[in-house]
Amino acid sequence: MDEEEYDEMEEEEEEEEEEAVDEEEMVEEEKDKVE
Repeated sequence: MDEEEYDEMEEEEEEEEEEAVDEEEMVEEEKDKVE
């Protein structure tokens, strides 16, 4: 595997982590609305 492929894999992982954080923030906002 060359460096370019490795960089792409790392970028995809970072994007997935960011999406997970966004989802967590949305869940927190929903909880605030319910309370």
